[in-house]
Amino acid sequence: MQRMPKSMARKTRTQGRSFGRGRKCDAFASSTRVAASQLCCLVLLMIVTSVPCVFGQTVRSANLQVGHESWTFKDGAPPDVTCLAQTNDGFLWLCGGPNGLVRFDGTRFEPFNSPFGDRLPSANLFSLFVPPSGGLWVGYTFGGFSFLDNGRVTNYSSETGSVFGFAQDRDGIVWAGTSSGLWRFDHSSWQHIGVEWNAPAGVVKQVGFDSHGILWALVGSGSAPNDLVYLMPGIKQFKTARKNLSSEWLTWDADQAVLTEPAASPMSDSGEVSDERPTVYPVLTKSLQFVDRNNSLWIITPEDKPVVMRLHRESLHDAFNKVPRGSSETYVVNPFEEAALVDREGIIWFGDTKGIHRPMIRELIDVRFVNRLDSSRHHDPNGSGKNTTIKKPAVPKITRPNPPASPIKPA
Repeated sequence: MQRMPKSMARKTRTQGRSFGRGRKCDAFASSTRVAASQLCCLVLLMIVTSVPCVFGQTVRSANLQVGHESWTFKDGAPPDVTCLAQTNDGFLWLCGGPNGLVRFDGTRFEPFNSPFGDRLPSANLFSLFVPPSGGLWVGYTFGGFSFLDNGRVTNYSSETGSVFGFAQDRDGIVWAGTSSGLWRFDHSSWQHIGVEWNAPAGVVKQVGFDSHGILWALVGSGSAPNDLVYLMPGIKQFKTARKNLSSEWLTWDADQAVLTEPAASPMSDSGEVSDERPTVYPVLTKSLQFVDRNNSLWIITPEDKPVVMRLHRESLHDAFNKVPRGSSETYVVNPFEEAALVDREGIIWFGDTKGIHRPMIRELIDVRFVNRLDSSRHHDPNGSGKNTTIKKPAVPKITRPNPPASPIKPA
């Protein structure tokens, strides 16, 4: 409550002493009602101008920049973190530029050293992948694979060219997209997939499985148009779904599965509708994007606008150009393409030239659903029609994961 001005206090005390019956009383009562009404109007005006959102007005600006926690060289983080992964023991693993493979436990960064004396063939890492059964796959810039398991390292073929990414099917078979095409690990060795599978011969930029078990791959080099190919479960013949695509990215969920939508009759290599065509089709975009465990869409924007944007998941197509005002947040981070991770607790991590970053996530408010005077409640953006309470933003804390079964010696 505001303190009453001294002049008004003196005037009230003077009138109070002459308070009694008759005209003086009526006059005082009338003046008191006027003063009270003016004070109420002033208070209402202050409330209206201070409330950021009532009657569906914008809650936040269209490009609200939100903070993030960072670990840089001052904290011991390596530069040029080009890829990220989290193993089943909770540790984060980084492609640490000239430092090679680096482990992060929430406090310390430690270059990998095998307790058994095993060595990685190169420090030039390009991609990381953690299979559900455990361990860590490493793909190299100049070719080859390594598998780490409880401190042991097994190195494989180096004739692959750059290894851009991994995926694993329901039978535990690991696939890799490389600059020399597709490769397949059959539990014992890596094999190049060629004409016997009708596999693409060009550069495989991205490879992944969807929730139906269909393998999808984007094929193309440089800025040239891409082809989209797929492999149905139980079939050993690749088909072409689309050719000469301008889209450069698949869209991923939090567990690195390809996000799809109902298919619009993909075409076979012959140009005719295939009898074995998929019933779903990948969501293709021109910007790298993924969906987190809270159903928010993250977009790593084009190079001319180097930020990361977070918004409600609705239409996954051209989402960057269809962001509703007040329904997004931006983080000033310019991560590498493979350096985006949703960990098992739902925390988002990015890697860039300076180190690693963890956005301070707050609950997004979709202004199109805020149409009540009570601005502490809003409609469920998933379309359930129910009202949910907006919680205060919680600042995430670093928690040290459980130590691995076989400790890795520090550098």
